[in-house]
Amino acid sequence: MSRLVLIAALTMSALTIASTVPAAAQRAQAAVPQSQNGTDEDRKACGPDAMKLCKHVLDQGDFAVLDCFQRQRARLSRVCDAVLRKYGQ
Repeated sequence: MSRLVLIAALTMSALTIASTVPAAAQRAQAAVPQSQNGTDEDRKACGPDAMKLCKHVLDQGDFAVLDCFQRQRARLSRVCDAVLRKYGQ
């Protein structure tokens, strides 16, 4: 019986780890201000910057990521900076 419990625990751990990366990527892509209904291209442009520069706030919502982008403005990629400017940020 304990072997089944161990297998179940390992399976759940593996599923949790496997789902972490895609979830973080989705949060990063969603970091473009949604109140402006950013396009898929906008989200793709800023996703890598969110993961690289603002990963520590991805779970805190769009405004936290936007604040991070603004504090990291000099380090943003040109395409992400253009997206933020497009939305008046």
